[in-house]
Amino acid sequence: MADGAGQLDNLRRLLAEAEEKNLNAVDAILGAEATAAQAKRDIDGIFHRLHIREQELRQLKELLGFGLDTPLEEIARALPGRRSND
Repeated sequence: MADGAGQLDNLRRLLAEAEEKNLNAVDAILGAEATAAQAKRDIDGIFHRLHIREQELRQLKELLGFGLDTPLEEIARALPGRRSND
């Protein structure tokens, strides 16, 4: 009978270890999901700022009288006060 009790204790210990590993894995997954969600928010913010800058650049090119596909280097060379060897 004592052998059966020892086996039961061993099974309980193994079950407790498995449950702890499971909880640790769940915690790791939740942490990874939170990190991924924050990264997505950061990326969305970056793309939003990029979109705003593209709109500002488009407006600036229009104000300067350049086509939308004019390279910035060409615009910079055409601005007053720029040296020709820049």
